[in-house]
Amino acid sequence: MSMTVALTALILAGGYQHVFGINGKPVLCVPDSDMDPLLVRYADESTNLNPGSGHTPGFSFLFSSKFMRSIISGYSIVPGFEEHPYVNNLSGTVGFLGQDDRARFGPAMRARDIKDEWYARDKCPEPSITPIVDTGLFEVKCSAEANYSAIWSRAPDPTIVMPNPNEFIVATCNYRNIPLGPYRGKSFNSCTRTVIINRFFIDYRLQEENVALFSRIDAMIRDKLSEWERNCSL
Repeated sequence: MSMTVALTALILAGGYQHVFGINGKPVLCVPDSDMDPLLVRYADESTNLNPGSGHTPGFSFLFSSKFMRSIISGYSIVPGFEEHPYVNNLSGTVGFLGQDDRARFGPAMRARDIKDEWYARDKCPEPSITPIVDTGLFEVKCSAEANYSAIWSRAPDPTIVMPNPNEFIVATCNYRNIPLGPYRGKSFNSCTRTVIINRFFIDYRLQEENVALFSRIDAMIRDKLSEWERNCSL
C-alpha cells in the first residue's frame, strides 16, 4: 500500500493518522490526537523507515494527565504544573528496533555508577538507598547530595554478584529546579523509563510520584501499540 493510499484510507476511516512503516508497508498508524503536538513536525513519517538505531526512526507521543488519571487509578498530579505541557502529562517516543538493538537497550541504559552503587565502592563508597513507601522500589543515589538517582526494584547487595541491571533498574531520575519563566522557583523530580515493548523501543518520561505505576503504564503503552497496529488494517 502506497503512503498516499494508506493515508486516504485512514482519513476515511475517521480522523487524520500518521503512518510509520517498513518496506512500503504501514506498521503503526497513529491518530493525530496521540502525537506530541509540539514535536509532530519532526516525526519521521514514512512507510520506508530503516530501523537500526533504536531512537530513530520513530515519533513522539503525548497523553494528557486527564487521560492518564482516567485509565490508571492513583496517577498523581504535581501541584503548580497543571498547565505545563510535559510535567504531568505522559510523553515519550517510539523507535523501530533493528535486529541487534534488543541487546543494547533497556531500563538501565541511562543509569550511572551502577556497579559502584551496588558494591559501595569507588565513586559511590556511601550510596544513599531509600525505600519508596508501599512500592517495593528503592531510590538509589551515589550520595545523599546527588541530584540524580535511579529507581531500583531491589536494594543493592554487595555480598552477591550484581545481576543484569536491566533486571532491577526501573527508571532514572533528575531533580530539576526551574530558574526562569512562569515556573521560576518551582522544582520537580523527572524520571525516564526506557523499555522494549513488542517490537519497539519506548522511551517515556514521568514524575517520580508515578514511577511505582510503571508496570501499568507499560501495559497501557502496549495496548496503544496494538491499537496503532490495528489501525493500519482498517
